[in-house]
Amino acid sequence: MITLGKVKEITVDFIKSLIYGKSDARTAPQCLPYGIDSKPIKGAISIYCKTENNSKAVMLGYIKNSDKTEAGEFRVFATDQNGDELFSIKLDKNGYCTFDGVGFNDNFVAYQRLKDEYDKTRAVVDAISNTLKTWTPILGDGGTALKTAFGIAIGVKVTGDISSSKIDKIKTT
Repeated sequence: MITLGKVKEITVDFIKSLIYGKSDARTAPQCLPYGIDSKPIKGAISIYCKTENNSKAVMLGYIKNSDKTEAGEFRVFATDQNGDELFSIKLDKNGYCTFDGVGFNDNFVAYQRLKDEYDKTRAVVDAISNTLKTWTPILGDGGTALKTAFGIAIGVKVTGDISSSKIDKIKTT
């Protein structure tokens, strides 16, 4: 038999729910998918289920209205003890993964690709900087010496392009 209740107490080993009023508190372990570890908040609507063996029962889950997902989407979230959402991860119907709760809208990056391109740019800037530190102006050359020093400093180096490090499929919001 499946019955709805209201979560009264949460422990490591079991959930206690009020089933038919305040005098009918029942305890049972949670039944969760493998790899998922969570606890409900006090006051959540629980789904309590007795088995054929009357001495065994289980909390099958909790009822939550969902206005943040659409058909085919999956979302996990964390709340504080009052049920206010703090963080979520959503896999949407377009194949994107969104990390929410960070406080800004941005993309994740592939760090090594970003670092490789940054290092290229840093090498160019360092070469220019080092050349210009030792350059001395020559009066009346119209900047020719500076242009030559600048050309030698850059040589065939190119600045990096970090656009390849942007990960579109994983975002923060």
